[in-house]
Amino acid sequence: RQLSELVQIKTEANPLLSTQFLSRLYRSSLLFFCSATMKWDWNNVEIRKMKPSLGLIKQSLDIFSSPLKSLLGFLAVVGNRISVAYIKAYSKSESSVISSSKLSETIEQAQQCGCLSMIDSDLLVWTHDQIRQAAYLLCSAEKENKIHYSYGLFLLRLPDITQAG
Repeated sequence: RQLSELVQIKTEANPLLSTQFLSRLYRSSLLFFCSATMKWDWNNVEIRKMKPSLGLIKQSLDIFSSPLKSLLGFLAVVGNRISVAYIKAYSKSESSVISSSKLSETIEQAQQCGCLSMIDSDLLVWTHDQIRQAAYLLCSAEKENKIHYSYGLFLLRLPDITQAG
């Protein structure tokens, strides 16, 4: 099969997923430049074995650092968009499931890997709904419940936090 056909099948012709898929193929040495023929080549057999779409994104997220996976899992549970100020305040609360240590770096990593975008210098949004869905899969049911509970407590105390700050 032609590489373009494999990419189309595995990514459902989604441009974002196609880019990530090709990057993953290259990093995994399934797509490589053959210096003898001076052409790109690929491993059809191994590429066919790869999971499509959501599974592909989940596999990509699994290789991230633990703090980045925790942040993405948290953000997937709490919504489509969230203020960085809220994330920072929440991370300092006693019931937080994310670490405040190096939080700015972790947020920057999430942007660099293409999972999140910053709007108006304080609002983080998912770059694609399927990335959020895959990040949601990073959380067990127990962790999801803990996030809902702890973030709910944080929001209930928010007026106290904003008046004190």
